[in-house]
Amino acid sequence: MIREKRGRDPGAGYRHARLERVVQEELNEILRDEVSDPSLANVRVTHVKLSVDYRAAKVYYTCTSSSSIESALDRAAGFMRARLADSVELKRVPELRFEPF
Repeated sequence: MIREKRGRDPGAGYRHARLERVVQEELNEILRDEVSDPSLANVRVTHVKLSVDYRAAKVYYTCTSSSSIESALDRAAGFMRARLADSVELKRVPELRFEPF
């Protein structure tokens, strides 16, 4: 017989991974359709890693040009976070931290 740890839901890992994929897809859609900064036109989110409590998300991205992309993403983070709150039903919308992949 397999014992589960007390207080842990066995499906929590799956839900966490699924939510990471949903956030990645939504951020790519927001970057493609709603962000008006032309320097972010070639940015693609490759992976999202959510913290256990969903308060923070490391967003890994790729881009064909590397000129001041990280600062442009930091400027657009508040806008993208607000759009993410509108499109994905979350108890808490994570703070977005961008890292090159």
